[in-house]
Amino acid sequence: MEPEFIGGAYFSCTEPVTWDCCASYISFDSQRLARVYQVPDSFFRVLGYVKIPGAPQWIGEWWAEEHRVQVGSIGEAEQLAQGFLVASE
Repeated sequence: MEPEFIGGAYFSCTEPVTWDCCASYISFDSQRLARVYQVPDSFFRVLGYVKIPGAPQWIGEWWAEEHRVQVGSIGEAEQLAQGFLVASE
């Protein structure tokens, strides 16, 4: 699978294909990415990523996972995703 280019950095999805990405947010400074996934018939996961330089064999910058939370509702998931984005400010 080819990585996506999101907000000036490469993103390689490692989550199960059964998870549905409901929302994706980027911080104003483009240094943080938050994605909300729905796990079928279950809960929501909020994953937070930070932008890092690629390893020597990679070109450009990449998103690296830094934060993962499981919640019961989409509203709570979106609120946590937005909170992750401003955590560095």
